[in-house]
Amino acid sequence: MDSFSAFGFRCSRLVVGTAQLGMAYGVANTTGKPSYSHARAIVRAAAEAGVTVLDTAAAYGDSEEVIGRILSESAALKQSILVVTKLSPLPGAEGMDEPELVSRARASIESSLEKLGLHELPLVLFHRAEHLTIHDGLLVRLLEEYRAEGKIGALGVSVSTPAEADLAMTYPSITALQFPVNAVDHRFVTSGVLGRARSRGITVFGRSVYLQGLLSRGLERRVPEHLSGLRPAVARFGELARRHGLSPCELAMAFARAQEGVDAVVVGVERLEQLEENLRIFSLPLPEPAIVEHVRVEIGSIPLGENLVNPACWPRPGE
Repeated sequence: MDSFSAFGFRCSRLVVGTAQLGMAYGVANTTGKPSYSHARAIVRAAAEAGVTVLDTAAAYGDSEEVIGRILSESAALKQSILVVTKLSPLPGAEGMDEPELVSRARASIESSLEKLGLHELPLVLFHRAEHLTIHDGLLVRLLEEYRAEGKIGALGVSVSTPAEADLAMTYPSITALQFPVNAVDHRFVTSGVLGRARSRGITVFGRSVYLQGLLSRGLERRVPEHLSGLRPAVARFGELARRHGLSPCELAMAFARAQEGVDAVVVGVERLEQLEENLRIFSLPLPEPAIVEHVRVEIGSIPLGENLVNPACWPRPGE
């Protein structure tokens, strides 16, 4: 498994996202949350294949607790895995006074430490970019204190827009970013964010490689009615994959991996078979650059608003 050095660790370039291990997650998820034994099999198989990074969050149901239990069963496994987690989204944070906000944030960090069974959280991401500026950076200072105490190793931000990424990069203590990189959402590629992050030495994790499963087998049949505006782009993507003799997943992964400045890609799974397929796809050589450019140009010619390409903007069915 290809890897790179960051946060004092050898990080695999394929990161297993674990939201699905803690709750039913993703618009294309048809199997729901796996059992504990299945989740354990997924994590162990990933580690055996060379995956050294797991991505979770306080907001992912009981994902942290599941991971902590799995790691507690094997000292060797626990030592070989870097866990990336995220601060609670802190709903209603904008209306909290400083003492309440600090209390809620402390509770989130202490809970993550306990559930994961760790003395130090290697990398903590802000789950909301707007939390950087609340009360003049109060939460940033708080997490920097945790870092100084040795309870947090490094800080980053999970962002949804290029503007949020640029805001995050103004904070010297932020050394990691996570944002969408896929064949339909080109905002972070065309905006120059990837280049700016690289020039600052910031580690970039690309997520939503398959756009929550919409860029996988089934393609436009997987697009729910409330996201019907995505169907032309998804259908075009399927045509491109067939034209170049690739499966949709193979082309989607290749597009994300080919973006200069993306250090690792985060792929969530809820079944062992999905993990095995992603490991296979990730091991394939990248296609010719012309194929990746073909995707960028053809999909980029289809007008798509942020409300379609950004899952954070997606309405729930029935809303």
